[in-house]
Amino acid sequence: MKAQIIQFLKKGKQSRYGVVLLVLVGMLAMATAVSAATYIVQPGDTLTRIAQRFGTTVNTLVQTNRIPNPNLIHVGQQLEVPDNGSSPA
Repeated sequence: MKAQIIQFLKKGKQSRYGVVLLVLVGMLAMATAVSAATYIVQPGDTLTRIAQRFGTTVNTLVQTNRIPNPNLIHVGQQLEVPDNGSSPA
């Protein structure tokens, strides 16, 4: 979104209202962005258990954390868990 605003401003065709609209749209996009929590892997944890605890999927954890082997996580490893609006169980 930031690149789009810069590109729009460089064209020189902006009006005051157009700039305000673009900034507001950009702010809305940032406000609705997915936030994440950090989880530290504990002994006995699996991605399946962590996903169930946070109401997400193993695939989401794998993609978010760029885990090459979903069957191999380590105690103490930090995982970003996307916020889906629910609290851990």
